[in-house]
Amino acid sequence: MKKNLIIILIVSFALLSFSSSYVNAQVNLKIESEKVYLSPGNFSLKIANVMNKTDTFGLSVLGSYRNFAYFDRYFLTLSPGETGTVNFNVNFPEKTKSGVYDLPIYIYSLTNPQIYLKKDVYVLIEEKYKAAIEDVKINKESFYPGDVIDVNEKVANLATTDFQELTLECEFLRGQKKIDTRIKRFPLEIGMEKTFEEEFKIDNTLPPGEYSINLYLIRGDEILDKQIKKVVIEKVEKIEKEYKSTWTPVAELGSIYAKNIGNVKKTEIIELKIKKPWDLFLTSSSKYQKEESDGYVIFEWPVTLDVNESTRISYQVHYWPLIILAILVIYAGYLVFRLTRTPKVRKYGVNIKALEDDKKEAIIAIEIKNVGEKLKDVIVEDFVPPIAKLIRDFKTRKPIVKKIDGGTKLIWKLKELEKQEDLILTYKIETLIGTQDYIKLPRVELRGKSKERTVKIYSNELKIREGE
Repeated sequence: MKKNLIIILIVSFALLSFSSSYVNAQVNLKIESEKVYLSPGNFSLKIANVMNKTDTFGLSVLGSYRNFAYFDRYFLTLSPGETGTVNFNVNFPEKTKSGVYDLPIYIYSLTNPQIYLKKDVYVLIEEKYKAAIEDVKINKESFYPGDVIDVNEKVANLATTDFQELTLECEFLRGQKKIDTRIKRFPLEIGMEKTFEEEFKIDNTLPPGEYSINLYLIRGDEILDKQIKKVVIEKVEKIEKEYKSTWTPVAELGSIYAKNIGNVKKTEIIELKIKKPWDLFLTSSSKYQKEESDGYVIFEWPVTLDVNESTRISYQVHYWPLIILAILVIYAGYLVFRLTRTPKVRKYGVNIKALEDDKKEAIIAIEIKNVGEKLKDVIVEDFVPPIAKLIRDFKTRKPIVKKIDGGTKLIWKLKELEKQEDLILTYKIETLIGTQDYIKLPRVELRGKSKERTVKIYSNELKIREGE
């Protein structure tokens, strides 16, 4: 059917352009062809004045399609017997649906309304299948292992008909080798567009170099459009290392795990730094070299790993030769401790009572046991924080009370503390705020002199709980 229309088009156009297609200045003028078929394009029309006087003729297109036909001139003045040519262009919008469209051409005399001619020109819009891949964007030009290639593109229907199914293939290739493919199938109406996105993750098994992103738009077996974008995968040389170790009573058992996470083969030195003299007790199943640096010994294992290849290096640091020495050191320390024992100071609360609004009242006791040598110029200091107030109810020795920023300081000057002497100091407090759990009181400080040595001892911190 389409071929027949084209034949009619060619024949009819020839009749229109080269036969006696004249508008004679008389009413009974006829053009020989009943119908004239044209495809959109540029054409010409001949008009002859066969009257015995000069006249001016006008041209126009009637109907709703008049905006798609354009004359190079809309008025033509002809002398008797003169022939003139008017060029005109038929240009339908690109996305006009296929079919036959009627353009009535009206030729008329400006001086005599009785002289006119109307001719129907039929324009054939053939059915065409055209779609395009537009506005292809890739997030960047070069990539590293672990990156993602993000491809965005738009598909536009430029045809004169709807597509029931189009196929968009997006291929990721290195040379002619296809690495990955994304396929989408979809309908697309005339004049419409669709946007798509594909992602390709870069694995470290892909060697560095130039790659391509090929986009194909397919209808059935026909490729309607093709786009090619180039990307580059950069060279990465990297060996990842993980150090692990466990301890036993007699040795440290360690391992170093190494894996090539780059995309090329790589040789690297695996290092382990050991403080001297522990290096003397290290053994390994793998051959190594070592060198000294600032009190350390650096052990070096050379490894060569292909892409994704891994290896494990095991080593042991033996402690058993030092166990006896450690025992001797501990025993010696114990003897020194026995010879230099210092007083013991313990802080605790007694007679803790609950008051209104979760407040508490308690007697604070400071127990001092001198298990060492005799001390002189002994001073004991304690502190009552601002969350409590001091009640001057001292059952034992009375301290010096000083108000300072942030609380109240209590000072006991004992002068001497005999060897093996036990002493208890007390005072009473009442909390100023309620607490459902406990209040925390600071440590007690004891200072004194033993012969030529100054002694400074601290007690425990105290948590006051109800019922203790």
